Amino acid sequence: PAASAHGRTENMLLPVSTWQDIEAWLTKSRTILIPIGSMEQHGPNGFIGTDALCPEIICRSFGIAHVPVIQCSQDAEGRPRAKRRK
Repeated sequence: PAASAHGRTENMLLPVSTWQDIEAWLTKSRTILIPIGSMEQHGPNGFIGTDALCPEIICRSFGIAHVPVIQCSQDAEGRPRAKRRK
């Protein structure tokens, strides 16, 4: 991808962008996504952040501007899933 005037690539990462970068981005696209994913167990070999990593990877691979992933999840008893263990 081509670099912007500030040395950044065309992949818009809002937390490390200036307001000028965002203003320029919005002349090309009116889309900024708010990805949401859960933090939960995925067996002994799976990352607990798999469901939060996937939307981040999709946004980056398609060059979609996005805010950081909002991570949320609870099990039926209201406990965070990552801490559920017997």
